[in-house]
Amino acid sequence: MVPVFLCIFAGRWIDSQFGTRCTLFLMFLGFLAGISCAWRLAAGVSRMERREKEAERLEQLEKWQQKHTGEAEVKRPKRKSRVIKEEEKRYGENDKGPGC
Repeated sequence: MVPVFLCIFAGRWIDSQFGTRCTLFLMFLGFLAGISCAWRLAAGVSRMERREKEAERLEQLEKWQQKHTGEAEVKRPKRKSRVIKEEEKRYGENDKGPGC
C-alpha cells in the first residue's frame, strides 16, 4: 500500500508543478511495486518454511538412525526403591526379608 500512495502523491505533486498528467502512470507503477514487494515477501516466507521442514526432517532422520543403529543415549539402570533399600539395611543385601 505504501508504494501506491507514494506514487499517487508524487504524481499529483508533479502534475501540480508542471501541469502534466502522470498521476495514473505513477499509480500503475506503485501497484507494480506493491505486487513485487508482496511477491518477494511470500517467496521469503515460503523459503523459510521449506528450510524449517527440511531441518525437522533431518532431525527426525537423525533420531531414527540413533535409535536403530545403537548409538542412542546410554540409559542408567533404574534406582532401587526406598522400600528395598530399607529392607537391605535391616536384613542385609543377600537376605530378602523375613518371608524368604
